[in-house]
Amino acid sequence: MNPDTIARFFIIFFVFSGVLFSCHRADSSLHERALNAHSTHEKRDILNELYELTRMQKIENGDTGSLYFNALSVNLDATPEPELIVLGGKNQKETQLMILKQAGNKNQFLLNKTIQNWYHEPQLTVLNVPGPQKMLAVRELLNHGTGIYHEVIHYIRFTENAEPAWLTLPFHAYREGWGESVSYEIKTRVKQATLNEIYVEFDYEYHLLGQEEAAAGYYIPNLVLAGGKEEVLFVFESGKWTVFTGEENEAGQLNTSKVEFLMAETFDDSTFHHVFKAEIAEATAVLKGEKKAALERYLNAIP
Repeated sequence: MNPDTIARFFIIFFVFSGVLFSCHRADSSLHERALNAHSTHEKRDILNELYELTRMQKIENGDTGSLYFNALSVNLDATPEPELIVLGGKNQKETQLMILKQAGNKNQFLLNKTIQNWYHEPQLTVLNVPGPQKMLAVRELLNHGTGIYHEVIHYIRFTENAEPAWLTLPFHAYREGWGESVSYEIKTRVKQATLNEIYVEFDYEYHLLGQEEAAAGYYIPNLVLAGGKEEVLFVFESGKWTVFTGEENEAGQLNTSKVEFLMAETFDDSTFHHVFKAEIAEATAVLKGEKKAALERYLNAIP
């Protein structure tokens, strides 16, 4: 690894970076136009040297037309010097999030993580938290397919020891089942954030998907079993993010078990029934006829 490579990368970036707004979606167009002053093979060589350090797959000559390259300079740790954030790779589906710190003539990786994408370009955000030290948010697609979608958002805060602390929440997730099975949709958004607190709004709905009855010739409508739009406070304590258990998350708010359930990528019906037992009982009490029978069939089938 050439020790001048990362330093050269810093120089290329800082010459063209200009004034960085403290809160915005990381639009790569300005950076990419500046970097276009350098040839494609130079950018490929820089990424390849970074990949050599991280043991990632190299970018071949034939891949140069699909390179994805995005860079930001942001102060992420407790020191006054900014860190360099690189999000790049062979294409938008195969990107690597790399955070590098330059101190004198030495360079080090603070973070190196593969970020999966599929339906859109990688999206990197700098949260406008008070103070010089900022926090990152990056979206990642974990699962997709017929009736399945699970996209998360990672909130990344650096500790005093320059260690990254992750808070990973669903950004948009849904499952569409068939027959008498639970489907759901979850969305989250940050309402307010500081370096030590994040208020997140969960918008969620779980329902029993309808089933077409061929013999009867009609379709049973979806039954909402649990849902709501509720705010949850996450706090940074002892080097990690946790759900705050004080009065902000009491009456009318999600309890810890429900938050953990909403954050899980998968679940079984027994766990769902246990966590949302009260809501399912309320749904059962107001139903009649075939709707009630469909719900009871589902409940009786749960082990």
